[in-house]
Amino acid sequence: MMKNTLRAFSGVSALALLFAAAPVFAANVNVTGQNMTTGPNSNNASSYSVSDVLNTMTQNQAQAQNSAQANVTTGGNVVNSNTTAGLATSGNVTGSTNWMNTLNTSSALFGMGANTNVGGNFLNGITGPSSSNSNSLGFSQQMTSQLNNIAQISNGLGLSANTGQNSVTNNTTAGGAMTGSVGVNSAISNMANTGMAVGAGVGSTTTVSTTGSNTLTGPNSSNSNSVGVSVSNNQTTNNTANVQNQVGVNANTGGNVVAGNTTVSGGATTGSVHVGTGIVNNVNTGSQNAPAAQNTSVTANTSNNTTGPSSTNNNSVSVSNTNNQTTNNNATVNNSVGVSANTGGNNVSGNTTVGGGVSSGSVDVQFNATTTAN
Repeated sequence: MMKNTLRAFSGVSALALLFAAAPVFAANVNVTGQNMTTGPNSNNASSYSVSDVLNTMTQNQAQAQNSAQANVTTGGNVVNSNTTAGLATSGNVTGSTNWMNTLNTSSALFGMGANTNVGGNFLNGITGPSSSNSNSLGFSQQMTSQLNNIAQISNGLGLSANTGQNSVTNNTTAGGAMTGSVGVNSAISNMANTGMAVGAGVGSTTTVSTTGSNTLTGPNSSNSNSVGVSVSNNQTTNNTANVQNQVGVNANTGGNVVAGNTTVSGGATTGSVHVGTGIVNNVNTGSQNAPAAQNTSVTANTSNNTTGPSSTNNNSVSVSNTNNQTTNNNATVNNSVGVSANTGGNNVSGNTTVGGGVSSGSVDVQFNATTTAN
């Protein structure tokens, strides 16, 4: 009796536990701008521009491809032209797969844990007639954290098993034909882009303190102190997962021929077919953008004092604080299972005496797919 066992399908792919953290730094900026004792019809300006930029990005790209192909034949036995012949028996076929792919999991990206202090002291004093005097400070702080995960998984299993096609012909006394069974168990588990965390500006404090005054300004003069503060925190997580599972099984345990014999004791017996498939896909789950533990404080003290006739005196403060959190999940999952099972097709004909008759085995197909996405 022949028995073929196929257990060559086993694989594990892993790309996990990724961590990236932006550097921690502190910035201190102190500026002083003064236009003092300016001449008539003069143009005087003090301008300061401060830019604080932190960009952090982690990009994970993973591709896993599992493929198994098997063509197994245990049939095709021929018992022909014998006076006394025994039983033609085909062996069993057993195939098992166990695949587990883990891609881009437990990734973490954290932005700056920084303290930024900006101080400004501005004065336009004793300005000349018809003069133009200005002090300006522009402060821009931009924190950007971006996590990009791209995962592509392709699983393919193809199994063609034939334990039939036995032929018992033209014998005086024959034992008949018996076909073995086919058993296939497939387990596929895919996990991609899970457990992500993005946090930008964690533990950061931004403080802006300014004073501005226009004092003893000349007639027909134009005097200004301006402060512009812009703080932006952008967090983006992009997850793209493409999972394709394919399981194809073609099992044939029939096609036995018992013909042209005088006495047949066993007849024709066909084995059973069992196919069990379990597929679990878990993609783009557990991702989160952690809100920034960020404090922004702006203090301004401005005054216009003892201004000249027909003069124009301005003090202005502009504050913009923006916090954007975006999570983009794109998942494509395709589960495909095709099973073709044939346990019949036996032919018992042209015999004088047949003892066993014809018996076909059972077909048992179990398919279990679980997909969790986004």
